[in-house]
Order: sequence, then C-alpha cells, then structure tokens
Amino acid sequence: MLAQFYWNPVQHGLDDQGIPVYEDRIFVKITRDSTHTVNREAEDEYYERFPGELKFFEKATAKYEPIKDQLPLEFWPVASPADVANLKGHGIRSVQDLAKKDPAKMPAAFADLSAFAKNYMKFAGDVAKITPRLSELTDENNQLKQDLRNARGETEALRRAISSKAAAA
Repeated sequence: MLAQFYWNPVQHGLDDQGIPVYEDRIFVKITRDSTHTVNREAEDEYYERFPGELKFFEKATAKYEPIKDQLPLEFWPVASPADVANLKGHGIRSVQDLAKKDPAKMPAAFADLSAFAKNYMKFAGDVAKITPRLSELTDENNQLKQDLRNARGETEALRRAISSKAAAA
C-alpha cells in the first residue's frame, strides 16, 4: 500500500466581494493496487498509519505557505494550465496575488492576465455591492407575484359568485 500526502485547495465560502475562497488542506492519496485508489482529507489516523510519508511530505513542503481565503489560479477560468504554471514559477498562486501586481512591471505574457485579475476583483466587488439589493428586489418581485395570484383567485371567486346569483335570479 502506497500513501502520499499533498496540499489540496478546498472551497470554504465566499469573500466580501462574492469571490469563492479556498484554503489549502492536507490530503492523502492511498493506493492499494491499480484499481483501488482513495483521495481524501487527511485525518489523525492517516498521520499515525503513514509516519514516514508524512515526514517526507513535511520536509518537501517546509517552505510552502498554504493559500487561505484566496482564489487559486487553477480555479480561475481565465488562466490556462500553462499560465498557472508560469505564474506559480514567479511566486503568484492566487488571483488576488496577481491583481496586486502592476501590469507595467510584469513580463509581457503576464501583463494581460494581471489586468484581467484587477478587472475581475473590481467586478466581483461591484457584484458584492449590488447583490443584497438584487436579493431584496427578487424577494419583492416574488411577493408581488404571490399577491397577483391571490388577487386573481379572489377575482375569479367573485365572478363565480356573481354568475351564480345572476343564474338564480
């Protein structure tokens, strides 16, 4: 049985601007044979079962700082896998990191992506500002639709009552 620990980004909500936020968590990949592989978040029992693999992981990732409350480049549809690899080679691991960079001071290949990241963050901030009002308007619209259905039902009931009185007279 083989075990390998690795960092894996896991979404845990949205930030104030409505951008999905992730944090790196330690996962373990356990392979029994070519047909049985399990990937899951590591728990204490795995640390105890595979202490050598854990020690190797800790040594190999000693200088790695986990992402917390940011959007990893891998989950940003604008960046291709090659873009992600190139940006990571320059120490940029999240959209937020990229948005902080000055496009004029970036290599030409990254300048457009940096500008896109800035626009993405601005757009997300704008969306976050209007989302509560949009929610209020949606609730109000739903209530008006319900009121209209009720009024139509009452109108139909009145028509039937008038028709039955007219037929009885």
